[in-house]
Amino acid sequence: MIDRIEYSIVDRCNLNCKYCCHYAPVVNEYEVTIEQFADDILALSILTEHGRELGTLGILGGEPLIHPKFIDLCKIARDQLPWSRIRVTTNGILLLSMPKQYLAMLRRLDIEILISKYSSKIDYKRMEKLLNEYHIVYKFCQNNDYVTFYKYSIDQTGEQNGEEMHNLCTLWKEKPYYTCHELRDGKLYPCSQIARAEYLNKLYGLNLPIDDYIIIRDHSLSDIEQFLKEEARMCSYCKVKEWNIPKGKWQKSECKMEEFV
Repeated sequence: MIDRIEYSIVDRCNLNCKYCCHYAPVVNEYEVTIEQFADDILALSILTEHGRELGTLGILGGEPLIHPKFIDLCKIARDQLPWSRIRVTTNGILLLSMPKQYLAMLRRLDIEILISKYSSKIDYKRMEKLLNEYHIVYKFCQNNDYVTFYKYSIDQTGEQNGEEMHNLCTLWKEKPYYTCHELRDGKLYPCSQIARAEYLNKLYGLNLPIDDYIIIRDHSLSDIEQFLKEEARMCSYCKVKEWNIPKGKWQKSECKMEEFV
């Protein structure tokens, strides 16, 4: 049983927050194709018996609602994973202008919405009214409060104690699995930082490991479950002890290296 797998369907965002853990302000224009997504979700469906062995598929970004085929991707996910929870993590802004038929489709497909509250300038009351009108299951992050940002600090030298960092990891601690392992173009990564390390390498001349992944089609469920429990090479580059230092509320990114490294 895999508790949760995330899939980022697009990397760009309409907010570009400082300290974004998915590096949205500085990433390339990645946008998954319908064909690639369908191929990956089919493989995941076969692996998990149509979702019986998968708790949640998380659809993320960047900002997932930016993807021009967002509803089509949701249809594919629900069709292939009828037994799994499907939850979209979003800043919610584009919900306010979403066509009514799309909102109705989200309810019909039993797609849940997890909303991160960033700015008091966004009309969250209207957002709640709209979601309630269409009977869409939703929840606000951080107990309905505005999101507090944290920096996922990285040690460029890779000289951290990997085992210690793995055991301290907030994405792992007191759980038998990472909560942020990500499926991307057929590759399953233990965490989203590894899936995006290549961006930081190219932008800032780093040498972070990018090969901590498993090809989902080539392995059994038990193989993957074991892989996701193990320490990754990237653990030696994570300064987990600094992750719990709050950086405050929403700020627009200046795309500086110190925001992400």
